[in-house]
Amino acid sequence: MQSADLFQELLAMRESSPLFRLTTFGDVQDRVMFHNTGPAQLPGLIVMSISDLGGVDLDPHYKEMIVLVNANDEAQSFSASDVVGLDLALHLVQVNSVDDTVKTSSFDPASGTFVVPGRTTAVFVSYESPEDLIGDLKDQIQELVDQGVISFGHGQALTAKLNSALKHLEKGR
Repeated sequence: MQSADLFQELLAMRESSPLFRLTTFGDVQDRVMFHNTGPAQLPGLIVMSISDLGGVDLDPHYKEMIVLVNANDEAQSFSASDVVGLDLALHLVQVNSVDDTVKTSSFDPASGTFVVPGRTTAVFVSYESPEDLIGDLKDQIQELVDQGVISFGHGQALTAKLNSALKHLEKGR
């Protein structure tokens, strides 16, 4: 059952952004970059970024995604100077994952260091704005209501709190 749940999570992440569904060679060439390459690369670790910063804005929610695939048995750390200071967070699907291991993946913006447990794929995202993050949370609440995980009333209460947060943001608070 956990395998099916994890597969559903992968599909949900793929569906969460058009950046995971690039359709042209040009888009892939312009937006996808592989890190951890060359003679100093860490064996068994794939690090890929997908950017929405250049050209046409394909995704209204995410600026950038960093995907780390750790095929090793042990946790791997990867640092990159070009992500120092970025506001990256574990994808919300993985924050709420049935897999407790992926939830321990981390990113330190001060050093630009990712830590990913063994045999784990972690997706980190950079949001366009706090409003976009709140929009994603509201979508996830609705999915939980639709699935019967939380009641309609609880979903409405959570959504009302998020709407209140949006109003505070609009007022500069």
